[in-house]
Amino acid sequence: MIMTNPAQQTAAQLLSQIMSVVHTSGFTQQTLMQKRRVFVSGDIRLDVRRRLVTVAKEPVRLTPREYDLLLMLAAADGAAVPKSFLLSEVWNNSVDAGSRTIAQHISELRRKLEKNPSAPERIMTVPKFGYRLSGQWVEEKPVSADQPGRAGSR
Repeated sequence: MIMTNPAQQTAAQLLSQIMSVVHTSGFTQQTLMQKRRVFVSGDIRLDVRRRLVTVAKEPVRLTPREYDLLLMLAAADGAAVPKSFLLSEVWNNSVDAGSRTIAQHISELRRKLEKNPSAPERIMTVPKFGYRLSGQWVEEKPVSADQPGRAGSR
């Protein structure tokens, strides 16, 4: 389908790129668990293998929907994620879900994860488009029994 409006075409192209990164780069929770990947944004850590989110090394309780939303934002690797994509991937295009639903969940995530939820530094709004999560994926080093100061050392 060819779009005549350049703004729509740009959004469609961006959505296509994000979907390509998420789906064709092997992004799945299982892949991330196997690779021992952790998403880090300041003092926020998203450990996919453990399904654990921490802030300043303290565990944070997230609802399943909040966790999935955070994971989808992290999967975009710093790119802005359209609201329509979040509705599709996190809410499975539910009739009951809409932009306000996403905004409420983002607000809760900010309350739980940001130092100052009213002036977020990590979960950013991209006006009239969606949201962006700053941070990066890192490889988690496995704990070895012979490393000093680690579990299993003497």
